[in-house]
Amino acid sequence: MRYFRQVILVFFIFGSITTPIHSQTVVTSVSNAELSNSSFETPDIAFGMFQYAPAGSDWNFYLTAGISDNGSGFTNCNPNAPAGNQVMMLQNDGSVSRGVPIGSGNAAAYRVSIKAAQRGCTNSIGQTIRMLFDGAPIGMIRPVNTTYQTYTTAVYWLTVGNHTLKLEGTVTTGDNTALLDDIRLEKLPSWSQTSTWQGGVIPSVTSTVNIPAGFAVALDATNCVGRIINTDGILSAPLNTNFNLATECVHVKPNGLLEIGQEGAPYTATGK
Repeated sequence: MRYFRQVILVFFIFGSITTPIHSQTVVTSVSNAELSNSSFETPDIAFGMFQYAPAGSDWNFYLTAGISDNGSGFTNCNPNAPAGNQVMMLQNDGSVSRGVPIGSGNAAAYRVSIKAAQRGCTNSIGQTIRMLFDGAPIGMIRPVNTTYQTYTTAVYWLTVGNHTLKLEGTVTTGDNTALLDDIRLEKLPSWSQTSTWQGGVIPSVTSTVNIPAGFAVALDATNCVGRIINTDGILSAPLNTNFNLATECVHVKPNGLLEIGQEGAPYTATGK
């Protein structure tokens, strides 16, 4: 199941419908976790040049992956880099990886956001990027054009310890390159955290739950309950985490999203 928009999903009926006792609203925003060299400014590539597999970076480059400055043979038909002066390039089956350490107390649901564009010149059919955490797919990103836009993976639960983020090109027919910049590791508030909710109160079976536009919340392994759930924002299940959701219905509003997996990144745990 990829996502639902503008639908009502019925999950579980508690009994006869009664007037809700109270309303609970998500008030904690998605936060950015530190990810060094997220805009590929290190190493410094000469003006108007590019380099395959450069050394001296927090990223590991393989095959036809590298870093390009503005105005190079890879970027001269694209807008300038969204952040700084350099972007990562993934040509054909090139790939990059890096370590992502999660410190004590920071185990949580995370997603990756990235600004991406197709190469403006020379591309044959366009590049599609597979993104993985610890070898498990978290999303397939195919930039729609040569203008940098923000794309977001599915949500994945990261435990305390060291993890590996990998991005790999998947299109090998012809010459195809995607340009990537401003990669961010984003931490979502979880349903079971008191800090997620207005007044520090987790929803109960009598709650009308509201997820406003611009907010997101992750379903975690605890029992998640609410009489009615209205989402203008995002309600998401981490791909690798079980969840229990008991509610009369989930009302996904026109700009809302219920996400349980993405294309190329299936939900692999147990949800009910």
